[in-house]
Amino acid sequence: MIEPKTEGPSRVDARQAALDATEIRATLLEMVKALREQNLEKLMTFYVESPETVAIGSYGQPLIGYETIRGVFEEEFQKQAPTDMVTMGTVRVISYGDFAYSTSTSTRFVKDEEGRTTQQPGRYTTILEKHDGHWKAIHSHFSVPLKFEETGQAK
Repeated sequence: MIEPKTEGPSRVDARQAALDATEIRATLLEMVKALREQNLEKLMTFYVESPETVAIGSYGQPLIGYETIRGVFEEEFQKQAPTDMVTMGTVRVISYGDFAYSTSTSTRFVKDEEGRTTQQPGRYTTILEKHDGHWKAIHSHFSVPLKFEETGQAK
């Protein structure tokens, strides 16, 4: 049987949690703005500068380490136009002290070589840590939902 934890605070201060959630939502919106503008320097201020920071997305393998993440974003920015749009849906935030996580939906509008725009729905999860009064991502995960046929098989 697992015993409940009795050390430390038994509940999160609701007022502080609401303030944290507001700060985190603003941080994530600024992060998306930097991504849309392909402002690499600004974007990287939202990540913890550590070899342990992780980003998972459409990059193939998980990106492990701040410098690795930076390098991939730099390459991606060279391949795509800054006019590509990203929007975030409702952001849900749960915070506890200097740690928090957020979940949201997102939509990316991508122009192909022929000028057609397509929408890519996605889901975004971030684990954040407070560093010097600023919320920064220590882990981020972006995924695109699988499309299912009527049979329930993934395409």
